[in-house]
Amino acid sequence: MGNYRSAENGLLYDLFGKLRGYYNPVTKIDVDSFSASVPVLVSANVTITSRNEDEYDGKTLEFSGAYTVTLSAGLSVGFGFAVIPPASGNASIASDGTVQLNGATTTLTRAAASNAAVAVIQRASSINSYVVTGS
Repeated sequence: MGNYRSAENGLLYDLFGKLRGYYNPVTKIDVDSFSASVPVLVSANVTITSRNEDEYDGKTLEFSGAYTVTLSAGLSVGFGFAVIPPASGNASIASDGTVQLNGATTTLTRAAASNAAVAVIQRASSINSYVVTGS
């Protein structure tokens, strides 16, 4: 949890001052107690940019239908999110033409029938390259 700073009361705040968890003095471990947030409902196509990335970073996106989330270049280091595909139709993860998804600038689709949940994880070697799980 190196991106967090601890207040004297043991609470952990991110670099923007948002409360993220607490420090357990017994185990000497930081506990990110807010990572299991309420899913964000995706009910329209979404483009994630550096201006709105905080709405999606580290969140679970639950698709209410067949929509597309497009990733733009230049998102913060460590950006990522989980996806719950819709009951019918596909969740699509798209590139803006610069971002690489599993090594290509393409659109990947994931269906609930074969993917209960999907992870979109930024690669350490390139901030504009992501691994998308599932098939």
